[in-house]
Amino acid sequence: DADWEHAGSEYTTVAKAASPRKDKCGECTACLREQCRTCKFCKDMKKFGGKSILKQACIEKRCPNKRRALSATTVTPESISRKSERE
Repeated sequence: DADWEHAGSEYTTVAKAASPRKDKCGECTACLREQCRTCKFCKDMKKFGGKSILKQACIEKRCPNKRRALSATTVTPESISRKSERE
């Protein structure tokens, strides 16, 4: 997310400090439970005939043991320069 800041005749974005994303543990009873299909979030899911507007997890499957998600890749200036050299 970014806020817009007016500077003269131009608009620039100001980055907000993002909190680290957390994933489900995948091991607790809530994670292993089936979706209830009756809560408002299940009813909104496309696979249960909803419009997928809310985009939230089933209330029954909310994990109490969330942990910090591992980043898939880390981009550094060195990795970018090495990629451009290969091309």
